[in-house]
Amino acid sequence: MKETKLQADVVLKEYWRNNEQFADLFNALLFNGQEVISPSELEERDTDESLVYKGGRLEESIKRSRDVIKVCKSSVEHNVDLALFGIENQMKIHYAMPLRVMEYDCFAYKKQYRQTVGMHKRQKDFKEGAEFLSQINKADRLRPVVTAVIYYGSEVWDVPLCLHDMLKIPEKLRRFVNDYRMLLVDVRQNSLSLKNDNNRNLFRILEYAMDERRPLKYRRSDILRYCDEHEVSGSVLETVGSITGSHADYYKLKKKEELNMRTIFEEEREEGRVEGREEGREEARQEAIKSMLEFGIPEEKILLRYSREELDKALKRADRTGMLSV
Repeated sequence: MKETKLQADVVLKEYWRNNEQFADLFNALLFNGQEVISPSELEERDTDESLVYKGGRLEESIKRSRDVIKVCKSSVEHNVDLALFGIENQMKIHYAMPLRVMEYDCFAYKKQYRQTVGMHKRQKDFKEGAEFLSQINKADRLRPVVTAVIYYGSEVWDVPLCLHDMLKIPEKLRRFVNDYRMLLVDVRQNSLSLKNDNNRNLFRILEYAMDERRPLKYRRSDILRYCDEHEVSGSVLETVGSITGSHADYYKLKKKEELNMRTIFEEEREEGRVEGREEGREEARQEAIKSMLEFGIPEEKILLRYSREELDKALKRADRTGMLSV
């Protein structure tokens, strides 16, 4: 079986491009699971945003790229007007995340403003006075922008959730200083009313995988048991593998003419040092075989991927450490 390195940013972007999964997340986050946003009314938009700041002789161009952004088209059925919804995937804690979200949203509004200005220029319908100065007319409205930050890290997010948290504000001034709040989703701890099976499975498996209070072998065991009891899609397993830094290998077993999936997670050990070193690769394979033995995977299934020599070596190691007698 060919091994591929799963890059979390690429895999996560691809996962959330799915309209059903995207809509389910925002319906759970914003509307307590009620289907206000319909997948059929979502359209993906260009994720690149750019601004040019000019001041005197200084001109600076800034470009930002969102992970995923979609527009919800006007819907009479669900009573939703045009709006933009964006997702930012965050693997690590970011102390300035509220400021970063505010910047992304500002870029999205500025982009809409430029598009509106361009429309009026093409139509040549500017009037004198305020419209000419503003380059938009009194009736023009921009689409609201809602950004969700999804945090996949193992540490507790105990850093700013809004702009005020980042500022040292005298109490007498607090109510005069504009705040900017961000929407955070912690995949390990949340009470979202998710209805999409893939989303529910993804968040539940990550809850097991990221619980560092429990030993790794028990977390793996929980994941395997969950996958045996639920129909977990390959896209979910790939996404989990990319987030946890593991390789997800899919063993398709025929049983009573039904196709079942079993997932074995190969833990990457010091990936940067292992790559390119034969001894590192050998040790990683031994660890993978050890994990399969711990999970009770039959030897004939292990031999589908590893050689007899590698299996015998792992069995000898296990016998010395007393693992097989536990």
